[in-house]
Amino acid sequence: MSLLEQQIAEKRKHIASDDYPMSIGELANLYRDGDLIIDPKFQRFFRWDDEYKTRFIESIFLNLPIPSFFVATNQNGDWEVVDGLQRLSTIFQFMNVLNKDNQASKDWQNTLVLRQGKYLTELEGKKWDDLPEVLKKEFKRSKLQIFILKKGSYQESKFDLFDRLNTASLSLSDQELRNCKLIETNESFYDRFEALTKSDDVVQFFNFLSEEDKERREDQDYFARWLTLVFTNEDELDLFKKKKCTFKEMVDVVLLRLAKDESQWDIIENCTRNTFGNLNTLGPEDSILTHPKKKGSVSFPRFIVFTIGLGIKYKFSPSATALSREELEKIRQTYWDECDKEGSEAKKELSRGSTERILASRKRSMALFGVE
Repeated sequence: MSLLEQQIAEKRKHIASDDYPMSIGELANLYRDGDLIIDPKFQRFFRWDDEYKTRFIESIFLNLPIPSFFVATNQNGDWEVVDGLQRLSTIFQFMNVLNKDNQASKDWQNTLVLRQGKYLTELEGKKWDDLPEVLKKEFKRSKLQIFILKKGSYQESKFDLFDRLNTASLSLSDQELRNCKLIETNESFYDRFEALTKSDDVVQFFNFLSEEDKERREDQDYFARWLTLVFTNEDELDLFKKKKCTFKEMVDVVLLRLAKDESQWDIIENCTRNTFGNLNTLGPEDSILTHPKKKGSVSFPRFIVFTIGLGIKYKFSPSATALSREELEKIRQTYWDECDKEGSEAKKELSRGSTERILASRKRSMALFGVE
């Protein structure tokens, strides 16, 4: 047996799965009984409006192919929905069985009133109670394919399945996927993390992002990457380099470690407020991220250069004296002077975002801010 065959056989021991069709009526009964869990915490990341919900309900009425639903069996034997939360929530909202008192978003608390369908124009204005009994029965008898990750499989398998499925469908951004993992790991940590990204100093600093960027949690993504590069440790960095991890993988590992152990939270909070509060000294119209004479878009490597070194400084010295406006301007000018001297190599650093370049930018930032 080859090494690959041995590895496949070993990993399969830890992942047990099954799949079979179930009717919507059966799934609704499981949900009512508490045996099928749709965690409302995750619904804050979904953005389906009534038009999208109508299109999905229309597809069921027309017997169009519906992608499989994926669930994981928890320690109590209940099924936790891993992929299909939005679709199942839509079905149960339409059928008036969704627990509306336990929803994170008001969009899911209301009775679903359908819009005009592309093919079924008569759906417009219809609610579940408006349907003839024969259509209700047909809807409840419609079959959906359910893929089950059985009890005893790796907890990480559930996270990985969620990640793979949503990455493939491009329904959620990297940070939205990461947020779901953080909530599953430690909801208290996620709530604190989210609150920090909404604090005045952080919001002011990230004003270079558009509202559309923020809707996709790009501000949280920048902040998560900042946390990673400030709070990673040398052992992790050595491991990341050895395994040639992508930067996304690095962020996932560090954020989940911080979520599992909140002992560093006070340091994180103070470091965040000190760093971004200090960097905002230049004012919203003169961000340290921009060239003093040339305005333009902000690249992530440049974000690293102007934020990480100061963050590491405050991590180790919380009471360090804040840098003055003049000192920040000098650091910014020093960087751009170095770029002018280095020419094409500096431009590569500004434009490329590989893990190697990112870590090089981190090192450069530490040098600029005098951190060893």
